[in-house]
Amino acid sequence: MNKKFNLNYIKSIYLIINWLFISIITICISTILIKKFFVPIYILFPISYVIPFILIFYFLSLKYNFNKKVIKDNLKLSKWYFYPLIFIILLLTMILTEYILYLIQIRSSDIIKYFCHPISFIITTIILAPICEEILFRGIILNGLIKNKIYYINAILFSSFLFGIIHMNPLQFIAGFIIGSVIGFIYFSTRSILNCIFLHLFNNLIEILLYYNKKNINISYIQNYKLIIFIIIIVLIFCIYLLFINTKNIWKTWNIDNNNIIKI
Repeated sequence: MNKKFNLNYIKSIYLIINWLFISIITICISTILIKKFFVPIYILFPISYVIPFILIFYFLSLKYNFNKKVIKDNLKLSKWYFYPLIFIILLLTMILTEYILYLIQIRSSDIIKYFCHPISFIITTIILAPICEEILFRGIILNGLIKNKIYYINAILFSSFLFGIIHMNPLQFIAGFIIGSVIGFIYFSTRSILNCIFLHLFNNLIEILLYYNKKNINISYIQNYKLIIFIIIIVLIFCIYLLFINTKNIWKTWNIDNNNIIKI
């Protein structure tokens, strides 16, 4: 008999602990390969990054029998007019996040480190990270929490908290929590993991372009122009409202259609 796929807070934490444990083992093995067998780090970096995700996904596939219909539904594209809207929401959120980091005196240039071959770093950050992280944190954890009838706002915030934690530094925790919450809300609203991957890719791409140009989203020059920040907040709220009124019917289907529950 197939089990219904759902998660609670404890199971979600346990899942992330397992992921961290596998990641630590993978890093240790990679370190040995680099030091003793002189395997290039730019080859091992993307491999060691993706292995923990693959093992976690494989473990879940053994425990549950994924419903193909659910996977197909989550890979659907939204209507074309949603994309300008959700990308505007993400961009405005990125600006506000940078402003918050500026207010608490955390600068991305102080924390983001370039530590391996640029091609390897870009492939991992732009391709592997959006796919793997969105499947785990939105497609599995957030989806599982909501399927367990946990209030969607609590589910979004908790999954985003875990998403921020695994980045393991103050900047990326704050940014991961805020950006993750927005992407989580968009996943809940559009029920498409592809949308989340596109948004995550866009966010990482912007950060990399700024990093390689030795710049940040520097909004310090408008620190005395609080009206601009206020306008950005109002526009962001309005865009979220537009998303809400156009997707509210999707919200109602999360815990009603039992055929859409992922089975593993």
